[in-house]
Amino acid sequence: MNIDQIFSQLEGKIAREELNQKIREKIDEFSGLLSEEGAILIVAADLGVDLKLEHPREFMEIRSLNVGMSDVWLCARVTCISTIRVFQRDSGIGKVANVEVMDETGSTRVVLWDDLADLAANFVKGEIVEVKGGYVKKGYREGVEIHLSPSRRGSIAKISETDKNLPECKTDYTPIAELEEEMADVDVAGRVCQLFGVREFQKNGGTGKVASLSLMDDTGEIRLCLWNDKADVAQRLKRGDLIAVEDGYTKMGLNELELHSGWRGRIVLTPAITVSELPEVERVDLIDLEPGQSYNVSGTVADLGERRSFVKSDGSPGQLASFTLQDKSAEIRVVLWNEQADMVDGLVQGIRLSIDNGFAKEGMQGLELHVSSLGRVKVEEEFTPEQKIFNVKKGPIVLIGRYCKGELIDESGRICADLDTAVEDGQLIKVQGTYDRELAVESVEKIADEFPSLESLLHPSRKRLADLEEGDFVEVYALVKRVLEFDTYTRITMDDGSGEATGIVVGDVKEGEEYCFYTRVYKREAGVECVCYQFHAVEAEKEAFDMIKELEGLVEV
Repeated sequence: MNIDQIFSQLEGKIAREELNQKIREKIDEFSGLLSEEGAILIVAADLGVDLKLEHPREFMEIRSLNVGMSDVWLCARVTCISTIRVFQRDSGIGKVANVEVMDETGSTRVVLWDDLADLAANFVKGEIVEVKGGYVKKGYREGVEIHLSPSRRGSIAKISETDKNLPECKTDYTPIAELEEEMADVDVAGRVCQLFGVREFQKNGGTGKVASLSLMDDTGEIRLCLWNDKADVAQRLKRGDLIAVEDGYTKMGLNELELHSGWRGRIVLTPAITVSELPEVERVDLIDLEPGQSYNVSGTVADLGERRSFVKSDGSPGQLASFTLQDKSAEIRVVLWNEQADMVDGLVQGIRLSIDNGFAKEGMQGLELHVSSLGRVKVEEEFTPEQKIFNVKKGPIVLIGRYCKGELIDESGRICADLDTAVEDGQLIKVQGTYDRELAVESVEKIADEFPSLESLLHPSRKRLADLEEGDFVEVYALVKRVLEFDTYTRITMDDGSGEATGIVVGDVKEGEEYCFYTRVYKREAGVECVCYQFHAVEAEKEAFDMIKELEGLVEV
């Protein structure tokens, strides 16, 4: 508050010249030790006026921070945001995140604890923040840092503008092609091209982890390594995802330049930047593989091999599993190493999958494809169950089947169909309408398509698995050896003594039990495949047969 503002409160009580004179007299009275502001307060009090002068609080400068300070009030610009880290403490779960800031005098780190840590996810590099209620501690390496805790009523918030002359800072993405060795605090955005898995390691008595992936933008591709807490981010990524690495660093790897994200900075999902979509993965036919190179391939699981454990050269446990992969050109033994070996538990014969970054090498019995932590195996399941009579539900329906004496018949059963159109018995038709306890037909279309004959639908012949042919609709009795459940169907491997076959069953079956399957047979890469919408357990059939025989015996008595 200046002299003019103070005088306005004293106007009418004293003239301006007289006020100035009394101020000089008071200063002289205190031998010059009294400030002009102090003298004004005394003069005003003598006149019976209480001047309540408000002293606007000023932001602290970063260079003036010292260990032990509390109730720190700071205005600064965000320069770096870390990943939020979750940890276990005696009292429960804790969280912490770091936000690095700068003003015109220097830079420091603001450590956000517990609920305040969640705010870090909302900050963007270059924003202005106001820090209140912080306390200063010695930094991790050197310097000091500000800590904010909910228990001490600390806070941090964005502000739109400030009178402070803060240095500029913003996210400036560097094209991958322009990255060089030993760059620090570099921002890079791109799309995930390939995921190589997460690897754990021992260091300084503790366990660390690192995830590797390849990142691609419109200028090039680079290997990205995510360390420790950031490695968990890789578990949520898939090919084609757009991400940004903030405050990463570069270094030479074994054969090429790499981008790393360590304890500083963060990984941002779907940043506001345009990067072209990835091209389709070029997959190589198995017959074209040569030893000593990495490949992307796809095919169908033809056979599941062994799984075993072993001891590595460093004394740690390891494991491997194998299966045979087949495409239209050839087949090859695939070997899954260590953590990749767990993938075999989710496989069954006949399932289609893709392999990224498998390494081809000569094995004991020929060429093999090895998948380590640098590779990836992904199930590429494509089957979608069709709407069949056995699973019709209330509402609109579209059914395909053969007409016979007022009924529509398909591979799963039969339903009454009152048609306005004349249709011959055995004709394949497509029926559209609605279902509510009975079928209300709205349209009928005669179609010509591959479909079981009326005779096979009514009286399916019984066949052995070894004798199945493409196009069959037959009755098969077989033991279920392996089950892999999906959302709307189940993949199985079955055996009837004559051989094995893969199958898709729309319904629930149990491993180790025998069933009668009414199955339609298709030709696939790895051989024939059975698709079954109707089946029953053989044991249940046997019990029913025994009960009928017992009832017949009672009747005879």
